[in-house]
Amino acid sequence: MEYEELYKKYGKSKVSKIYYLLPIFLGILGGIAGYLLVEDRDKKFAKRLIIIGIIMTFVGVIVVLFFPFLAYLYISQTFRERTSHIEFFDATCSEGNVTIYLMNFGTQTIPASEINCEQIKGNCESTCLPVDLEPNKLTSITIEGCESNQLHVWKIQGPSNSLEVSVFCY
Repeated sequence: MEYEELYKKYGKSKVSKIYYLLPIFLGILGGIAGYLLVEDRDKKFAKRLIIIGIIMTFVGVIVVLFFPFLAYLYISQTFRERTSHIEFFDATCSEGNVTIYLMNFGTQTIPASEINCEQIKGNCESTCLPVDLEPNKLTSITIEGCESNQLHVWKIQGPSNSLEVSVFCY
């Protein structure tokens, strides 16, 4: 018996569902390859392979564009919320009172509880008491009763950086 007689007698030969893997993993190219491999046995199934290939190509493009965009949003928001960088602007000493000027270059207020201020050198009656540092606003910390004719040095530790501040009291 020839193939045509067998086809008429038994109908279409069954196409393996494994062909679905071609468009799922290779997109439209897999759909075309699957179509070419099974079109003579099952035209309807072959058309489905191309449709799945087209859909999977669009899904792939969306995934490739969407996930990096989500990652960017997550990372930028995380850095925007958590990054707070304290910068030193100036320090003055007048009549034994030291004033240190700082600025927070983050986007969130740094609470005083997250700032550690420790005197490394010099002698002052009061200690360095940190204050809340609002974003992009010059803020001052005042320390009273510092000895004259002496260099005073403080280490100021914020959530993301630390700096050393020096001032000489005349």
